[in-house]
Amino acid sequence: MNGNLLWARSLGTVSNDDYLYCDIDKNGNAYFTGSFRDSIDFDPTPSKHVLGTVSGYDLFIFSWDAQANFRWAESIGSSLGGWDQGLDIAVDDSGNSHITGYFQTLVDFDPGPGTHFLTTNGFNDVFVLKLDNSGSFKWAVSFGDSTYHDRGYAINVDDSGNVYTTGSFLGNVDFDPGPSNYVLSSSPHRQADLFLQKLDVNGSFVWAMVFGSEHMDIGYGVTADKYGNSYLTGNFDDTIDFDPGPDSVLLTSVGVDIFIAKFGGCFIDREVNRSGNVLTSSMSSATYQWLDCDSGYSVIPGNTGQSFTPSHSGHYAVALYRNGCSDTSDCISVIIDGIGDNSINSKFEARIYPNPSTGVFRIDFSGTGIREVFIYNSIGELVLQKMVNEDEVRDFDLSGQSDIYLIRFEGPEDYHPRKLIME
Repeated sequence: MNGNLLWARSLGTVSNDDYLYCDIDKNGNAYFTGSFRDSIDFDPTPSKHVLGTVSGYDLFIFSWDAQANFRWAESIGSSLGGWDQGLDIAVDDSGNSHITGYFQTLVDFDPGPGTHFLTTNGFNDVFVLKLDNSGSFKWAVSFGDSTYHDRGYAINVDDSGNVYTTGSFLGNVDFDPGPSNYVLSSSPHRQADLFLQKLDVNGSFVWAMVFGSEHMDIGYGVTADKYGNSYLTGNFDDTIDFDPGPDSVLLTSVGVDIFIAKFGGCFIDREVNRSGNVLTSSMSSATYQWLDCDSGYSVIPGNTGQSFTPSHSGHYAVALYRNGCSDTSDCISVIIDGIGDNSINSKFEARIYPNPSTGVFRIDFSGTGIREVFIYNSIGELVLQKMVNEDEVRDFDLSGQSDIYLIRFEGPEDYHPRKLIME
């Protein structure tokens, strides 16, 4: 009250004991993490609770009550030496503690009689560890590149027990600790990018996003509100796009600047990549349903994989679902390779000639009932839209615009989109 000292304690060894990070629970119990070497008595009372390192520097986690009385303490480290470091801790309403930092080589993250070994992919990997109110093991996961130093600098937990971790990484990292893969890559340079990862209450992957520039960018703080929105802060240098989706929100630093960003509770990667006629969602480990945009976003039966190959030209999107979140991608234009048959296969089909064309081409709408024509380029942009009379023959001019075009028709019937090659 009023800034009066209630208690102060110290602990340590003759070696350098690196930092101390803390959080408190709703009952005022305090939780700490950091790293130490040799041995420390973690009990500040006349009693003792001495823990020693396995080899090199190990990480510790301990808890005192609101009056600085000892509750419990655990240490975790590799027998192969190196430096295992706790860099942040977050406690939920049940007193479960969540710790992040980095470790080296092979570490048993279960401080009790059981074992839960994690092995680094590279020099330093990020770990996320959860212990219960008495310091017993619940789960632990890790991730990192096969070559570089990766670190978790900050961690927080929301009201539902979801865990948010931020820090830095370099190279290619699979942020999904489960059997699936969610690989994200840093910018093509030799300095670290920042990441934000969300795991659920059981340590299963929910989503991850990364941001970076040509210089070092690090996430140093994260928190979440009761709605599942996450707030991220740290340092960045140069220009970064902080929108993880298809849009862009660019921030440019003067030197090494501070950033603050807020993200919604759901993150769905809506980007679709096209290779030839194959469409692939960028979102892995999701539920997919491919849609026909030209038919009012109707479901395409049987097409529920991450990739989709259309059987005819048109515009397609994918509906995405994961962990209670959903969204739909933009419509992607696909023009099937091959000129195809431009003869009138049905009394309702228009005739297009010449095709290929060098500029001027003609469409015969006679007897089709077609009332409007839309022409799209190969990246899905609408380049021409015309109202037509259903019995006319009309000339169109796309001179100097070599490309492959999709022509779509509207009228009282169901018309097949057609391809036009402009040489």
